[in-house]
Amino acid sequence: MTKPVAAITALLNGLLPASTPCDSWPAQNADPHEKKIYLISAGRFDTFRITDRLYTGTGCGPDIIGLSDLFTDIPGRHTIEVDEDATVHCLPVSQAKRLIERHDLWKSASLVLTHALMHMVYRDESVIGKSAYSIVRTRLREYMQSRERYIRQKISIGAFIQQTTPLSRKLIYKILAELADHGHIVISRGRLEKIVRLPEHY
Repeated sequence: MTKPVAAITALLNGLLPASTPCDSWPAQNADPHEKKIYLISAGRFDTFRITDRLYTGTGCGPDIIGLSDLFTDIPGRHTIEVDEDATVHCLPVSQAKRLIERHDLWKSASLVLTHALMHMVYRDESVIGKSAYSIVRTRLREYMQSRERYIRQKISIGAFIQQTTPLSRKLIYKILAELADHGHIVISRGRLEKIVRLPEHY
C-alpha cells in the first residue's frame, strides 16, 4: 500500500499553523468532550484497540490520526502511543474541519482515510479465516521489518505475536519452537535473529 504522502503533506501544511504541541499520552487520555486530530510530523507510533489493548499496527510520520472523527460522533475504538522522539501536534476536530473546508482539503482527507481503511482490510485479511501458522508467519515478517525497534523496546517475538493476534500463548510458542527446531527461524533469548525460510504451509 503506497502511503499518500502528498495528501498528508497538504493537510499538515493547512493544519499545523493552528495546532499546538501534544505531549499527553496515551492519546485517549485527552479530554473526551473535545476530540482531536493528531498531526505526526516525524517519529514512529503504535496503534492499539482500546477495548483489549490488541496491537493493530505501527506507523511513522508524516501521518495524521483521527480524521474519521470529522464524519462521525461515535467514540474512537483505537488509541496511539508514540516514540519519545516523535514530533506530534494536535488540534480540535471542529477547528480542523473548518480549516479543511477553508483550504479545500477534503480530497486530501479522503485519500488519507482510504489508506487507513485499506490498512485495516489488510490486517483483517491476515487474521480472519487463516490458520494459526499463517498468522504467525505474517507476524514474523512484520517483526523482522522493525526488529531493531522492538529489541530497543525489549519486546520478544513471542510477546509481539501475543499483542497482535488472538492466538493463545501456548499455541504461539509451540509454533515458534517447531519452526526453530526445524531451522526455519533463529531465536535467541526470545529475540527473532533471522528468518531462514518460512514454508507456505506447516
